[in-house]
Amino acid sequence: MAHAESLSRRCVYTIFLTPLLLGAQETTKWDQNFQEGAKAFRAGHYDQAVESLSAALQDAEAFPALDLRRADAAHFLADSYQFQGKFDRAEALYLQAKKIREANGDAGHRVLGFTLDALAQLYFVQERWKDAEELEHQAIEQSRQSRGETDPYTLTANRHLGEIYSTEGRLTEAEPILQQVIDAARQNAAAGPKILPLALRDQAFIIVARGQYQEAEPLLKEALDLSRKLGEESSETADSLLALALLYRTESENDRSEPLLKKAAAIYEKNNDPCLAHALQELGLIAVAEGKYAIARQQILRSISIYQNFLGLDHINVAFAQVGLAEAYLGERNYAEAQSVIEHALAKERTVLSDSHAELARAYLTAARISEAQRLGSQAAAHYQQALNIYRRTTTTDNPARVMAEEQYKRFSKAFRK
Repeated sequence: MAHAESLSRRCVYTIFLTPLLLGAQETTKWDQNFQEGAKAFRAGHYDQAVESLSAALQDAEAFPALDLRRADAAHFLADSYQFQGKFDRAEALYLQAKKIREANGDAGHRVLGFTLDALAQLYFVQERWKDAEELEHQAIEQSRQSRGETDPYTLTANRHLGEIYSTEGRLTEAEPILQQVIDAARQNAAAGPKILPLALRDQAFIIVARGQYQEAEPLLKEALDLSRKLGEESSETADSLLALALLYRTESENDRSEPLLKKAAAIYEKNNDPCLAHALQELGLIAVAEGKYAIARQQILRSISIYQNFLGLDHINVAFAQVGLAEAYLGERNYAEAQSVIEHALAKERTVLSDSHAELARAYLTAARISEAQRLGSQAAAHYQQALNIYRRTTTTDNPARVMAEEQYKRFSKAFRK
């Protein structure tokens, strides 16, 4: 669940922060550049946002060293760089904003949690998960103390913490946090509609991982209805389309999944949103399931290219997509490429993920099938066992992914004994 689309919505509360900051400042050249940058950022025009916010940051040099306007410009410029994948520049600016806010007493502390949360999410995308978790706890506590338990900043930081836990495979820790966010968002008429679809999707992904598909569907449909109220062609709506499509694909209902994925992909492409990578990845997996291996390979290779351009050559999202690419090569009987790709994906996943993670089980299962196709029985058996050990530790006996793995291993064992 650590996908690029998370980043493009992770700092969604810039839309709450902007009016708060702008309302407190007199109209100046800094104010004009800042407002233009914030407007460009909200529209997804990040190059323009960087230009305007860089000018605002330069304008702010005329202010005292600890003036909060310096922090405001630095934070939003960091957001813009983050969405361009320029993470080193973003980190330096977030740290600058953090230092200024910390030095400004109550006025700075009211928005310090917002900057801590943004920095935590940057670390999350960079796979610095322990650093992200530590900062997220700080963001929650700071926002709770300065703004309240049910303030949008506090709820958003809590949701991000739940998302970190979920991505790490710590589902039992993530679920109650996300449920609390959902309950609080339902009671917040102003901010709730913007928080709720994201929290509903996060919670639904946990339910899907447990194989409880019927329980996940109403949550995802509610998230889609709420997202559409924010704009039919918004990336937020595309996120909800993608989430519902992922459920349908998992249920092997490709006829329901594919149209949603194509619509999400069109929105992402129109908005120049890197979340297009995940939509292409899902479309590729549908093509694999339908035996259209050349189409699958093309879709997934394009997905990998977007991930690498945005997140780096060796990001965990790349590894997740490479598992699907290996399946496409396997379908084409290109066993050498399939073996090479799955070995790279497994090496990365073993490094980053816990030994109980569902994505690691999926990668082991794919590796088993590739070894089996090459008549490497001992290797195939070892990979099947590695996958089953994860499923048996972490899922119930009726979990669809576990059932499929058990059936594949049973078939393999029967054939291997002949």
